[in-house]
Amino acid sequence: MVRKRHNLSQKDGNRVIKEGERININFRKGDAKIQMLVRNIQNKRMQPFYTTIEPGGGSKGSYSHIGEEFGIVLQGELEVNLNGKPYRVKKMKVFIFHPKNLIAGQTQVKRKQS
Repeated sequence: MVRKRHNLSQKDGNRVIKEGERININFRKGDAKIQMLVRNIQNKRMQPFYTTIEPGGGSKGSYSHIGEEFGIVLQGELEVNLNGKPYRVKKMKVFIFHPKNLIAGQTQVKRKQS
């Protein structure tokens, strides 16, 4: 089977974001490095972020927001707290939750970045 390769045109430029083009965002709390993986999050059903958490770092407290949250731990180990109950998420494992009725928080617990 031969698959046709599609070339992205100029109008498709919003679909591919290179590492150096990501937009850094900062929250008042926490010390995670967060980058948007889309140029504009308005009117989007999903808001993808690339987050780097240094060892011992994280959300520095609890938070909640509208919409589901999911992630995959690429390195290290992450502790996700949901209503005070800790869950350890190891390398190459996925977490998903709907924070509507939850209070969530995250802490990096291993020596490598997550």
